[in-house]
Parts: sequence; structure tokens; C-alpha cells
Amino acid sequence: MKKLILFLLLAINSYGQKNIKKLDSLITKSDFVKVIESQNKIFEQKLNSITVEYNAKNSLLKKNIDSLNSEVKSNRLSLDSIKSLTFNNDKNIVLLGAKVSQKQQYGLILIGFLLSLLLLVYIILNKKRNEDTKKLAVKQKEIFEKQIQDGQQLADWLSNQSIAGTSDTNNEIDHSFAKRVADEIVRFNTNLSRMDDTVKGYKQLAASVRKLEQSLNANHYELEDLLNKPYNIGMNLQANFVLDENLKDGESIITRIIKPQLNYKGKLIQAAQVEVSQGE
Repeated sequence: MKKLILFLLLAINSYGQKNIKKLDSLITKSDFVKVIESQNKIFEQKLNSITVEYNAKNSLLKKNIDSLNSEVKSNRLSLDSIKSLTFNNDKNIVLLGAKVSQKQQYGLILIGFLLSLLLLVYIILNKKRNEDTKKLAVKQKEIFEKQIQDGQQLADWLSNQSIAGTSDTNNEIDHSFAKRVADEIVRFNTNLSRMDDTVKGYKQLAASVRKLEQSLNANHYELEDLLNKPYNIGMNLQANFVLDENLKDGESIITRIIKPQLNYKGKLIQAAQVEVSQGE
């Protein structure tokens, strides 16, 4: 504002000096008074023009200052509002943090309690499972021992019988007893394969089974060993097929003997019945 006034005074002074020079040149003229009046009018017009321009700029400047003051005031109010909100938010965050921390403590306590409870339940169940497993093992051992005992009695009875075939009125040999012995040998071997050799009577029964097979061989009978052998469609036997994902595609293996193949003096007298596992 001061700079603007100073600028106006300097302009007026400069303008006045120029007009004074012009007046000096016109003093000698007879119409000196008229010149003075004319110059005064021009000076007044210029001064009025400058004054009007100054007033307009001053009014505009005042409006801008008022506008800036209004904005500053508005911004100050907004800043105060933001400060208030920030303070409230900080306060709420602190309260929320305290609540969350307390909830976390409760949560940790609850989780610890649940983990302890789960561990206790696991220990109890594991202990019960071990006890049940032991009981089952004892029961299974008793069953196996009973099976071996019954099997031993049957094996002894079969060993005491004559395996040699008898002839009927048509001089045809009756192989029914030999077939029964062969079937029992397969059943004994299947049961023994499911047991541990530490079961009481296991080794004795295994020896009796070998003795029965030797008795068959001594009477010209032969059991064909087909277990775990590859199966092909040309075999003279009855096959039941089951899928096995562990076998390759097209691969077929005899995995169970249901009824054995029995030969007499090299001639087939009983076709085998087997279970064949094959790949997909």
C-alpha cells in the first residue's frame, strides 16, 4: 500500500516537473493565465484518473484481503475441528487399544485353556487307545492261539489218516480225502501268513503242514504253487479279479489261493480257484 502511494507521488512530481518546463516556455506568452488554467485542468484530470484507478485497485485489494481473511478464518476453524477430531480419535484409539489388549489377554488365556484341555483329552484318548490296542492284541493272540490249536488237532488227525486214494467198483481212484488235505493245507498256510511266528504253536503247526504236504507227495499227489505267479488267460483255473492300483496297466498277479490246484501222477484232478489282482 505504501509503495503504491509513493509511486503515485513520484509520478505526480515527474509529471509536475514536465509541466513546469512547459510553463516556463509559455510564460513569455500573453495568454499565460489561460495556459495555467489549461494545465491545471489536465493535471486535475490526470490526478482524478490516477485517484480512480488507485481507489479501484485499493477496493480490489481490500476485497482480496477480506477474502483471504475469511479463508484463513475458515481454515482455522477447520484446523481446530481437525485437531479436536484428532484428539478424540487418539483418545478412542488409546481406549480401543486398551480394550483390544485386554481382549487379547482373555483370548490368550482362553486359547491356553483350550490347548491344555485338548492335550489332556489327547493324553486320555491315547492312553485308552493304547489300552484298547493292548487288549485287542491280547485278544487277537488268544484267537490265533486257538486257531493254531484247532489247526494242530486237525493236522494231527489228517496225518493219522491214509492219504492214498482208494479204488471203487469201477477201479476209479477216490481222491476226495487228498483234495480235502490239499484244501486244509492252503487254509493253514493262509492263516499262518496272517500271524507272527512268535504266536504259541506257530512253528509246530507250520511243521505239521509241511508234513501233510510231504505225505501228499509220497502218495503221488502234487500241489501246484501258483501264489504270486503271473496270471494268463490260458491257465486252467477259476479266477476272481480285483483291481490293484499298485500294479501296472495289463499286469495280473495271483495273490490268493482259494482252492489249490492238485495233480495226481502229473495229471490234473482239481483245478485251482484263485484271486487275481490286476492293474487298471
